[in-house]
Amino acid sequence: MEVAYLNLGTSLIALGRCQEAASVLREGTKLDGSGLRDRAAHDNARISALLQLGNLYADQGKLQRALAVYREALHTLPERYPPQVRVAFRDFRECHLH
Repeated sequence: MEVAYLNLGTSLIALGRCQEAASVLREGTKLDGSGLRDRAAHDNARISALLQLGNLYADQGKLQRALAVYREALHTLPERYPPQVRVAFRDFRECHLH
């Protein structure tokens, strides 16, 4: 389900409808993935949606908002992600805001 929100948000960004995209991406991140057959895909899409949202805010110059979203993504990474991913994710966030 999250994948649909991610795809719609990404499409809206491409169309320049950034406010709508931010709303769609944020709504998608609130979805509970319990009961889904592929929980991992849902979690991955959720993290991707948060990254997209953070990137959108950063591109708009809303750096504090972007940083908050990147932090949210980092703190919600499932435990199954290896520590290297967390480090890379943190480095990505820092690079994107400079």
